[in-house]
Amino acid sequence: MQPDDLERFTTACLQRLGAELRPLAPQVARVRLPDAALDLFEGAREVTLAFQPEAAQAHTDALLVAVGSYALDRLLEHLRQQPAAVVGA
Repeated sequence: MQPDDLERFTTACLQRLGAELRPLAPQVARVRLPDAALDLFEGAREVTLAFQPEAAQAHTDALLVAVGSYALDRLLEHLRQQPAAVVGA
């Protein structure tokens, strides 16, 4: 999976869950989570996500979204627990 594909996948999944995303820089977005997804990142209402290691280094408060990363693993686990209608299966 290419980084751009992972960014599109993550963005689409978060929007499907009702999250609001605001780009901060190339490959960096601020995400506001809805009440139903607060467990996604340990109760955080807002998180910053970076989709490239370089972007994460430049934004030290950002969680890196990459294969095997904490952020992606949490998102996938959250999606597994959702009804199929929510995730569009």
